[in-house]
Amino acid sequence: MDQVRGRLPKKQSGQIQELQSQLQQMGYEFSEEMGEISFSRPGRLESVLSEVLPVVEKGGWNARKELYLEETHPEKASRSIYENGRILRLYPSH
Repeated sequence: MDQVRGRLPKKQSGQIQELQSQLQQMGYEFSEEMGEISFSRPGRLESVLSEVLPVVEKGGWNARKELYLEETHPEKASRSIYENGRILRLYPSH
């Protein structure tokens, strides 16, 4: 099963708590680290992006500049990344 992990820089505490509440209601695991917050759930990058984008922007983050998402699959070497407003597909070189 594909797993998507996301990161955002920390903002004011109230914004973080609101984001955490909304993401946990949608089935995301949430954690806070030094200077950033992270969240994850099984799924595809595109579906996670469409779910979290409105929540992130409503919380005051600039999704294009601050949101980072990465999709990984334990059985595949490829990765998909959302960064700087673009989705990148990374494949291993042979």
